[in-house]
Amino acid sequence: MILPWAWAWWIALASIFGGAFLLNRACTLEVFSRSPLAHDAVWGETKYAFLVAFATCCCVLTYFVSMLAMELRQREVQLADVEKEKERSQRLEALATLAAGAGHELASPLSTIAVVAKELSRSLEKTDASPSVRRDVELIREELNRCREILHRMKSGAGEAAAEHLHPVSLAEIVRETVQPMREQQRVEIQMENAVGDRMGVLPKQALSQAIRNLLQNGLDASSPAHRVVLNVSVDGLSSTNRSGEVWQLRIIDQGSGMSEEVQRRVGEPFFTTKEVGQGMGLGVFLTRNVIRGLGGELSFEQAESGGTLCRVTLPVFQNRSGVGRR
Repeated sequence: MILPWAWAWWIALASIFGGAFLLNRACTLEVFSRSPLAHDAVWGETKYAFLVAFATCCCVLTYFVSMLAMELRQREVQLADVEKEKERSQRLEALATLAAGAGHELASPLSTIAVVAKELSRSLEKTDASPSVRRDVELIREELNRCREILHRMKSGAGEAAAEHLHPVSLAEIVRETVQPMREQQRVEIQMENAVGDRMGVLPKQALSQAIRNLLQNGLDASSPAHRVVLNVSVDGLSSTNRSGEVWQLRIIDQGSGMSEEVQRRVGEPFFTTKEVGQGMGLGVFLTRNVIRGLGGELSFEQAESGGTLCRVTLPVFQNRSGVGRR
């Protein structure tokens, strides 16, 4: 149990050779003097049967003990990895919760400032104020609107949409809900067959659409304005982990410069972003991964053949009790 796999087998082989040696040469004992297993006895069925049985027992015991020890070691490694991943997820969730709480607390004073700025702007329209003062007031209102958008993304991404109820929804509805609100939806190339779009699943439409939209927007930001981002949608049959439904596969391929090993290792951490200051908060991929994992799916990134990044979303879709799962 303690020794490595190779050492255990060496001991088993040594035991077999030792047994064979004792059957040929040994000290004479009175109790074994007339035994068919004595070293000076003729090699017959008894000796051969004993040696085969002894070797078989050695091999079987060594094999199962080695396999058991190996499984225990692998289980220990897996438990350690799971514990590390759990601790990491808890830290990341705490940071996201902190960000959402800060956004909620900042919403009230920003709303008050917005009301005051609006009243001040109206008052300036009735007076002979200088153009520079008017521009400063407009600048204040523009920055307030920008802060509101940031807080809205923080609150919606931090879990408001993920708490919605599950409803039967088709894959085509998910894709349509994902692409329509985007600013540059003409740059998104959708590859999906009509039969695939008709597949039904019981899912949170708003939360899942927002999660996929974050990935598409990242692809658009990474690609030049002249390039498109491909959204490839397919459906697989039953899998070993999903016996009661289908597996939806969504592949997002951009035309950017790809990800380095360092970026691939850190992608998904809150507040980590490769965008310029003011262009992103670094919460999109983290919150998207939480939504997808909450639905039992997986999110992964890899290098695309085109040189960009391939984002793969694997989502098991279960049927409900009423049989909703396909049209």
